[in-house]
Amino acid sequence: MKAKITLNDKIIEFPLKRCSSWDKFKGLMFSRNHSPLLIEIKDKPIHSMFVFYPFLALWLNDENTIVDYKMINPFTSSVIPQSSFSKIIEIPYKGEFKDIIDGIIGQKDLNINPT
Repeated sequence: MKAKITLNDKIIEFPLKRCSSWDKFKGLMFSRNHSPLLIEIKDKPIHSMFVFYPFLALWLNDENTIVDYKMINPFTSSVIPQSSFSKIIEIPYKGEFKDIIDGIIGQKDLNINPT
């Protein structure tokens, strides 16, 4: 599946993996495959324990509108968005996805630890 994000009249597309029940639990933990994930959970905090690289979390509502986003550093214990949500997209800040993240939020707004 592909995700499309419109930002300032520019469409950004990237591959996206819809998570199974096991993937919802696991997320990006211990992951060597660095594909963005779509996780359908409602109003639960996330963490990055055992995720060895930063990633961008995009929280979406039922209409697939981004309600919040945040760069998550490795080994962060709990992250809760400002708004209610029903889905999360986790995009690893690695390889080809660095340019996508820079295009979504801008490099100056990343505020991540170097990896």
